[in-house]
Amino acid sequence: MVALWRLLVAVQACAAFVQPPLLRSASRSGAFVQPPPLRSASRSGAGVAALSRAAPPRTGTVVAAEPAVEDQVALGGDVACLFLYSYTQRLIDSIFALAAMATDSVTADEMDFFSDPSFGAAMLAAAWLAAATTQGGFRFASTRNGVTNALVTVARGGGLALTLVIAALYARSAALGLVVCPQDVGFAAGILPIIGAWRYVLAETTDLP
Repeated sequence: MVALWRLLVAVQACAAFVQPPLLRSASRSGAFVQPPPLRSASRSGAGVAALSRAAPPRTGTVVAAEPAVEDQVALGGDVACLFLYSYTQRLIDSIFALAAMATDSVTADEMDFFSDPSFGAAMLAAAWLAAATTQGGFRFASTRNGVTNALVTVARGGGLALTLVIAALYARSAALGLVVCPQDVGFAAGILPIIGAWRYVLAETTDLP
């Protein structure tokens, strides 16, 4: 009987030792102690709610700038035609120069400022791009909205480009004390028929509805 009593006392002591500190304090005092609330979680939730009320979502408006160059096919064709025109003119001048050496009945009139075909094409292309961009010459409304609109655009842009080139020729002649070569002026005037023919074909074959 005494041994059984000692065994029960030992089991009770082990059970009291295994209990967590909170339950042991509650068993000693006779009342259960409720754990403190999670203040950090409540505070963080209130902070998120306050931020959501104070900072409403932003609604941005995307403004897309209208591109100055819409028809890249027209742009590429313009530059290609001017380079083809410059090299073709150089080839013709070389043929006339050879013919003039063979016979006196042929006179070779070569250019001065635009004697290099690459330089001449680059100058004409730069002048045309600068002039046509200011006139809206690379928008679909100007390139593929009928032949009339295309030719009017070429007339305005080509006239401005020709003015720029001629002004550059006279400024160069005044600075160097030279006379403006008529062949250079005639070569620069080729902007109008060359670009006009290309834009006519483009507008005629790909007229947009």
